[in-house]
Amino acid sequence: MSMSYIHYAQGLAGVYSMFLDRLAEDLESNGIEVLFEREKARSPMIVRYGEEGGEIAVRLSGPDLEVSFRDRSSIPGEVTFLALLVAETVTDIDDEMRAVLDAGDEEGEGLPTGVDIGVEIEDTFRELQAVRDEIDLLRIKGEDVGRPERRVDRAEKLYREASTALKKGEPLVARAKAQAMQVMVEKAEASLGEIGGEKI
Repeated sequence: MSMSYIHYAQGLAGVYSMFLDRLAEDLESNGIEVLFEREKARSPMIVRYGEEGGEIAVRLSGPDLEVSFRDRSSIPGEVTFLALLVAETVTDIDDEMRAVLDAGDEEGEGLPTGVDIGVEIEDTFRELQAVRDEIDLLRIKGEDVGRPERRVDRAEKLYREASTALKKGEPLVARAKAQAMQVMVEKAEASLGEIGGEKI
Protein backbone atom coordinates (compact mmCIF):
# COMPACT_ATOMS: atom_id res chain seq x y z
CA MET A 1 0.00 0.00 0.00
CA SER A 2 1.30 3.52 -0.78
CA MET A 3 0.41 6.80 0.85
CA SER A 4 -0.43 9.82 -1.31
CA TYR A 5 -0.09 13.49 -0.45
CA ILE A 6 -1.18 16.52 -2.51
CA HIS A 7 -0.41 20.16 -1.78
CA TYR A 8 -1.53 23.18 -3.80
CA ALA A 9 0.90 26.12 -3.75
CA GLN A 10 -1.46 28.91 -4.71
CA GLY A 11 -0.25 31.56 -7.12
CA LEU A 12 3.24 30.08 -7.52
CA ALA A 13 3.06 28.88 -11.14
CA GLY A 14 5.40 31.71 -12.13
CA VAL A 15 8.21 30.33 -9.95
CA TYR A 16 7.85 26.71 -11.08
CA SER A 17 11.55 26.11 -11.81
CA MET A 18 12.70 27.94 -8.68
CA PHE A 19 10.27 25.90 -6.55
CA LEU A 20 11.49 22.64 -8.08
CA ASP A 21 15.17 23.49 -7.60
CA ARG A 22 14.62 24.64 -4.01
CA LEU A 23 12.70 21.46 -3.21
CA ALA A 24 15.45 19.20 -4.55
CA GLU A 25 18.15 21.25 -2.82
CA ASP A 26 16.40 21.26 0.57
CA LEU A 27 15.65 17.54 0.49
CA GLU A 28 19.27 16.75 -0.39
CA SER A 29 20.51 18.98 2.45
CA ASN A 30 18.45 16.81 4.84
CA GLY A 31 20.03 13.56 3.70
CA ILE A 32 17.39 12.57 1.15
CA GLU A 33 18.67 11.01 -2.05
CA VAL A 34 17.07 12.82 -5.00
CA LEU A 35 17.03 11.39 -8.53
CA PHE A 36 15.81 14.12 -10.83
CA GLU A 37 16.44 14.95 -14.50
CA ARG A 38 16.52 18.74 -14.18
CA GLU A 39 16.52 19.33 -17.94
CA LYS A 40 13.10 17.65 -18.15
CA ALA A 41 10.82 20.18 -16.48
CA ARG A 42 7.96 17.75 -15.92
CA SER A 43 10.10 14.82 -14.85
CA PRO A 44 9.06 13.23 -11.53
CA MET A 45 11.48 13.46 -8.63
CA ILE A 46 12.39 10.07 -7.16
CA VAL A 47 13.37 10.34 -3.49
CA ARG A 48 14.91 7.82 -1.09
CA TYR A 49 15.82 7.77 2.58
CA GLY A 50 17.27 4.49 3.76
CA GLU A 51 14.66 1.83 3.03
CA GLU A 52 11.97 4.46 2.41
CA GLY A 53 11.20 5.72 -1.08
CA GLY A 54 8.68 7.71 -3.03
CA GLU A 55 7.95 9.94 -5.99
CA ILE A 56 7.25 13.68 -6.10
CA ALA A 57 5.61 15.40 -9.06
CA VAL A 58 5.23 19.17 -9.41
CA ARG A 59 2.69 20.22 -12.03
CA LEU A 60 1.28 23.51 -13.24
CA SER A 61 -2.39 23.90 -12.36
CA GLY A 62 -3.54 27.25 -13.72
CA PRO A 63 -1.88 29.93 -11.55
CA ASP A 64 -0.97 27.33 -8.92
CA LEU A 65 1.46 24.46 -8.48
CA GLU A 66 0.16 21.01 -7.65
CA VAL A 67 2.72 19.05 -5.65
CA SER A 68 1.98 15.36 -5.22
CA PHE A 69 3.91 12.73 -3.30
CA ARG A 70 3.43 8.98 -3.44
CA ASP A 71 5.16 7.09 -0.65
CA ARG A 72 6.16 3.69 -2.02
CA SER A 73 7.38 2.38 1.32
CA SER A 74 4.52 2.97 3.74
CA ILE A 75 2.41 0.24 5.27
CA PRO A 76 -1.21 0.54 6.50
CA GLY A 77 -1.47 2.88 9.47
CA GLU A 78 2.14 4.11 9.24
CA VAL A 79 3.43 7.46 8.04
CA THR A 80 7.14 7.34 7.23
CA PHE A 81 9.77 9.91 8.14
CA LEU A 82 10.26 10.54 4.42
CA ALA A 83 6.58 11.40 3.95
CA LEU A 84 6.62 13.77 6.93
CA LEU A 85 9.79 15.49 5.73
CA VAL A 86 8.46 15.93 2.19
CA ALA A 87 5.22 17.46 3.49
CA GLU A 88 7.11 19.80 5.83
CA THR A 89 9.57 20.86 3.13
CA VAL A 90 6.88 21.53 0.53
CA THR A 91 4.81 23.72 2.88
CA ASP A 92 7.89 25.61 4.08
CA ILE A 93 9.05 26.34 0.53
CA ASP A 94 5.49 27.42 -0.33
CA ASP A 95 5.58 29.92 2.57
CA GLU A 96 9.08 31.08 1.63
CA MET A 97 8.23 31.67 -2.04
CA ARG A 98 5.01 33.44 -1.11
CA ALA A 99 6.91 35.83 1.18
CA VAL A 100 9.39 36.57 -1.61
CA LEU A 101 6.61 37.20 -4.13
CA ASP A 102 4.67 39.39 -1.70
CA ALA A 103 7.78 41.49 -1.17
CA GLY A 104 8.27 41.61 -4.94
CA ASP A 105 4.78 43.06 -5.38
CA GLU A 106 6.03 46.11 -3.50
CA GLU A 107 8.95 46.56 -5.88
CA GLY A 108 7.23 49.15 -8.03
CA GLU A 109 6.68 51.30 -4.96
CA GLY A 110 10.34 51.13 -3.91
CA LEU A 111 11.40 50.66 -0.33
CA PRO A 112 9.25 52.21 2.40
CA THR A 113 10.70 55.43 3.81
CA GLY A 114 13.02 54.90 6.75
CA VAL A 115 13.59 51.19 6.11
CA ASP A 116 17.17 50.07 6.66
CA ILE A 117 17.41 46.63 5.07
CA GLY A 118 20.74 45.85 6.72
CA VAL A 119 19.27 46.51 10.18
CA GLU A 120 16.15 44.50 9.32
CA ILE A 121 18.27 41.53 8.22
CA GLU A 122 20.48 41.62 11.32
CA ASP A 123 17.51 42.00 13.68
CA THR A 124 15.92 38.89 12.20
CA PHE A 125 19.25 37.07 12.40
CA ARG A 126 19.41 37.83 16.13
CA GLU A 127 15.94 36.27 16.50
CA LEU A 128 17.23 33.28 14.57
CA GLN A 129 20.21 32.91 16.91
CA ALA A 130 17.93 33.03 19.95
CA VAL A 131 15.84 30.21 18.47
CA ARG A 132 19.03 28.27 17.70
CA ASP A 133 20.11 28.63 21.35
CA GLU A 134 16.76 27.27 22.52
CA ILE A 135 17.07 24.35 20.11
CA ASP A 136 20.51 23.55 21.54
CA LEU A 137 19.15 23.55 25.09
CA LEU A 138 16.28 21.24 24.16
CA ARG A 139 18.66 18.89 22.35
CA ILE A 140 20.75 18.63 25.54
CA LYS A 141 17.55 17.61 27.36
CA GLY A 142 17.06 14.82 24.85
CA GLU A 143 14.18 16.39 22.89
CA ASP A 144 13.65 15.78 19.17
CA VAL A 145 14.47 19.15 17.61
CA GLY A 146 14.58 18.03 13.98
CA ARG A 147 11.72 20.17 12.70
CA PRO A 148 12.68 23.53 14.26
CA GLU A 149 16.34 22.90 13.38
CA ARG A 150 15.51 22.32 9.71
CA ARG A 151 13.55 25.56 9.66
CA VAL A 152 16.36 27.50 11.31
CA ASP A 153 18.78 26.04 8.75
CA ARG A 154 16.48 27.27 5.99
CA ALA A 155 16.31 30.71 7.62
CA GLU A 156 20.12 30.85 7.83
CA LYS A 157 20.34 30.09 4.13
CA LEU A 158 17.95 32.96 3.41
CA TYR A 159 20.05 35.18 5.66
CA ARG A 160 23.11 34.48 3.51
CA GLU A 161 21.12 35.14 0.34
CA ALA A 162 19.74 38.41 1.74
CA SER A 163 23.20 39.57 2.83
CA THR A 164 24.67 38.73 -0.58
CA ALA A 165 21.90 40.62 -2.39
CA LEU A 166 22.46 43.65 -0.18
CA LYS A 167 26.21 43.63 -0.91
CA LYS A 168 25.45 43.42 -4.63
CA GLY A 169 23.30 46.56 -4.39
CA GLU A 170 19.95 44.76 -4.73
CA PRO A 171 17.98 46.06 -1.72
CA LEU A 172 14.58 44.89 -2.95
CA VAL A 173 15.82 41.33 -3.43
CA ALA A 174 17.51 41.53 -0.04
CA ARG A 175 14.28 42.64 1.62
CA ALA A 176 12.29 39.87 -0.06
CA LYS A 177 14.78 37.29 1.25
CA ALA A 178 14.72 38.92 4.69
CA GLN A 179 10.92 38.67 4.84
CA ALA A 180 11.05 35.02 3.82
CA MET A 181 13.70 34.52 6.52
CA GLN A 182 11.36 36.06 9.09
CA VAL A 183 8.62 33.60 8.08
CA MET A 184 10.99 30.66 8.61
CA VAL A 185 12.13 31.96 12.00
CA GLU A 186 8.49 32.27 13.09
CA LYS A 187 7.79 28.73 11.89
CA ALA A 188 10.83 27.46 13.80
CA GLU A 189 9.51 29.19 16.94
CA ALA A 190 6.10 27.59 16.38
CA SER A 191 7.78 24.18 16.05
CA LEU A 192 9.55 24.73 19.36
CA GLY A 193 6.15 25.34 20.93
CA GLU A 194 5.02 21.90 19.76
CA ILE A 195 7.87 20.05 21.49
CA GLY A 196 6.71 18.23 24.56
CA GLY A 197 3.09 18.94 23.72
CA GLU A 198 0.52 18.21 21.05
CA LYS A 199 1.67 18.56 17.46
CA ILE A 200 -0.26 21.18 15.50
